[in-house]
Amino acid sequence: SDLASVRALARPGESLSRIARELNRTLWELSPEDSFTSLLCAQISSSRKCLRYVNAGHEPALLLRKGTEHVDRLDSTGAVLGLSRLGSYRELTVAFEPGDILAAFTDGVAESMGPSGVVRILRDGLDSGVPEMAASVLDAAESGTDRTIVLVRSNEAEACPLPKARYALAAA
Repeated sequence: SDLASVRALARPGESLSRIARELNRTLWELSPEDSFTSLLCAQISSSRKCLRYVNAGHEPALLLRKGTEHVDRLDSTGAVLGLSRLGSYRELTVAFEPGDILAAFTDGVAESMGPSGVVRILRDGLDSGVPEMAASVLDAAESGTDRTIVLVRSNEAEACPLPKARYALAAA
């Protein structure tokens, strides 16, 4: 599976651009013609309060900033995986402060309610837990579509090798 390939390539400190390039090359070699995959690959560092990411043609993730109305879009940094052997993927880094929320979701969620609808539901549920917020988004999305969302809310950062964050993965 694609997830197993990501896990095999991902090592602490590994370049996310390199991971995307390797996955792209593998998919290009092994997949049927006209087959492709989108990917959002992110790594969160709680000690440095940042998030590194590569977005290979996936729906832009949203980063809701705590205490403000500001929302950052984590737009595409390269083409979808598998269309060309020579894909190029840029890795970007953004701040990920305590209280910020990362929302990554499938096309089915975006097409059903649009990114602004996702933001509205998440802002309405800020006092809820992350699993409840994810469920609210999926409940509002049209049934019969590919509905998956990953939410991560950053907690107070501590110096530790793994991010201290609350997260939820929900799919319908």
